[in-house]
Amino acid sequence: MTTRSLFIVFLAITLLSSCKLVIIASPGGSVSTISGSHSCPQGGVCEIGITDLLFNETFTAVADAGYQFSHWDGGFKRLCSQLQADCPVDSSVAAGNATLLAILASSESYYLEPVFQPIPGLGNADIAGVIRERQVVALVNADGLILGLASSFNRVPDVDVGSTGSNNAYSFAFSDIAPGEALRLFLLDNGRVDAIFGDSGGVHSNVFALEGGADIDLGVLYGHYFASGEGAAEFDLLSHAGVVPLAANRTLPIGLDRPPLQGLDVAQLVRAGADALSIGWTGGAKAYLARAVLQTQPGASNDADSARFLLALAALGFAGSDLVSDGYSDDLNRLGDVLDILGVADDSTRSVGYPLDLPESLDQSLLSAEQLSDYAEARTRFELGQASRWMRQVSASYQADWTEPRSGVTRDTDYGDAVYLSGLLELLIAKSVLADAYVGVADVNRIAQDQGDDDETNNPTVESVLDNEPELLALEDTSRLTAARGRLLSSIQFLLAALDTIQAEADPQDDDLIRIDILDLAGDDHARSVAFLQNLRTSILSGETLIEPGADGDTTEDIILDLQYFFDVGLDIRGDNLLPEFLDNRLDPAQPCLPDPTFNGVVISPDLDNALYKGVVCP
Repeated sequence: MTTRSLFIVFLAITLLSSCKLVIIASPGGSVSTISGSHSCPQGGVCEIGITDLLFNETFTAVADAGYQFSHWDGGFKRLCSQLQADCPVDSSVAAGNATLLAILASSESYYLEPVFQPIPGLGNADIAGVIRERQVVALVNADGLILGLASSFNRVPDVDVGSTGSNNAYSFAFSDIAPGEALRLFLLDNGRVDAIFGDSGGVHSNVFALEGGADIDLGVLYGHYFASGEGAAEFDLLSHAGVVPLAANRTLPIGLDRPPLQGLDVAQLVRAGADALSIGWTGGAKAYLARAVLQTQPGASNDADSARFLLALAALGFAGSDLVSDGYSDDLNRLGDVLDILGVADDSTRSVGYPLDLPESLDQSLLSAEQLSDYAEARTRFELGQASRWMRQVSASYQADWTEPRSGVTRDTDYGDAVYLSGLLELLIAKSVLADAYVGVADVNRIAQDQGDDDETNNPTVESVLDNEPELLALEDTSRLTAARGRLLSSIQFLLAALDTIQAEADPQDDDLIRIDILDLAGDDHARSVAFLQNLRTSILSGETLIEPGADGDTTEDIILDLQYFFDVGLDIRGDNLLPEFLDNRLDPAQPCLPDPTFNGVVISPDLDNALYKGVVCP
């Protein structure tokens, strides 16, 4: 090994404060090792464990057609920073060095990411236009590769639309386009991704090619104006001279959630992430903000705290967003395909998210609704867990003002908000883990088939689903109860800390993201809420506890729970026969009440029959 290579490896291992090397194969190419032992496809994020002194690989960046490798990206926790050649990583240099061995044994991850750039001169045509507000325009080829991604983020308006006297829009241009190549344009706005359609000579399509030398000016692209779910209706793409319409292709390219990140500093990445989050582009927001987090240390600056705070919000939004599929209803290659199978609107009307590819080892023909649900729950918990971790890393000095681009409303975010949201995230994880302890999904395919056929007599009802699915809501995994209890206790701890932190804030609260008066926790309400959370914790740890007294001294309305029993023993809702009887979709009037209104002694008070059924007299 040359002295130069040894220096690069030594620098890399010195920076590598973990046993994990994360490869980020940005759009434009892939990463592989010369030995062939490791590879990471275009658009992938791949993790390699380094567990001993025997790891010795040289990583090379492989550019896709039309791209060329420029260098390895630089920044915090980046290996081979700015290097324009292959990147060698050899763990044996740590032998005999206590410092390097300790680094190899630590738990952090470091990153290797190539920078690919389009090869100029592929064509002599340009596409130009103007976008309004916080939006993104993507140019995609037939293979779904992003040829260009133009956004208004991190930019000052440079065009005056509507002769307002001031610039209020953003120009964009895609250059060096090869003639004859199948192209598509997408507009990302307000959480939606829409293919831009047009009409020409009876052809209605979103795919086109440019004749040699043809330049087109799309004019102004507005959001919010969509024609039958087929993209922006402000212009007719196919009416331009030199544009040749081709067969339509509605499939969403997966790279829309991986915007170009090179060349942006932390402040720019945070601003772009906040802008993307404001229009509901949670995948793009995660990409910008995750890069900002990678380039900073927790608590190092207000930008570092802002990146973690907003990244947690982006992950929370992403966990609850719709998911794309590949547009075909005959497989389950991606989680969003279940929407196709159930006849939900096609891709062009869905919010965009990372495709969640199912493990190829699963036999998709035998994949059950329960397996699919488990997979979705696991990915949701992963997003929420990451969000909770990032939010907990926000320092006590954090304070930032954020202005919503469209409404102009400014909100003050600070450490108290981070602590409160940490509690909320832990609560959501607890809820997800708790739900996973029970059988929560019936035979979706059968129910959907019965609902969609011409026989109205077999339409599913609450009664029929419960009769045909005897395991639905049954306790399946008691170990999940233990995990849920831990998360719930963690949530209570954060919420208690947040209440005290927010209550102690001395600055004006009118513009705060989370306000005491909105939460109705001022004065005595604050003390009562603290007592409620403390009593809830006592019930989880010690058993029967008065959680909250009834209003006006009404002891029949006291909330008394034994949550220790619930988490220690668990309730098998179906096995213990705790559900009321149904006729079709309504309670059986002859047996309207709960078989056991205490749920095996978990609910001591109030009387659930009276609370649920408004005074129905039970036998």
